[in-house]
Amino acid sequence: PISWDFSLRPHQFKQYILLRTAIQRQQRFDTMLRQRPTESPKQNPKAWWEYVICCVIARPNSRPWKDVQILCRNRKRYIELVKKKNDTRISGDLVMSGSVMAGPNGFHGNLTNAESAELLSMEELLPQEALQAFHLIALRQVYESRKAKPVAPVAVAPSS
Repeated sequence: PISWDFSLRPHQFKQYILLRTAIQRQQRFDTMLRQRPTESPKQNPKAWWEYVICCVIARPNSRPWKDVQILCRNRKRYIELVKKKNDTRISGDLVMSGSVMAGPNGFHGNLTNAESAELLSMEELLPQEALQAFHLIALRQVYESRKAKPVAPVAVAPSS
């Protein structure tokens, strides 16, 4: 028997896990792409139902329950922070061209230093696909709120 003895640093193990996940996703994508119907769902609904069933069967729920709990626990707060970061109103103060006229700022535009640190730690903790989904939800909510209440233009007094 062969005996191997090696050690990994935490960041190396994390990279290994990310690589393994990426390879599994690519294999799943390659397998399912060939089975995808060429017609539209209206033209051939049966083929699309077969494709959906094959996708579900080929992709078992491999995410551990602990990861699901982490996602659920952090979703609302992550969306709140992204919305605040992208909102142009901070407690009545307006933002002009990315620089805030008044109020405490962290690394991320409208966030305090503590909120910036919290956002960065969540970005390290959550998987990329969850971050993208949560980010899109937050941006959609910011867009909808801006559409409902447009920001009035800021009048700048001429300097003498």
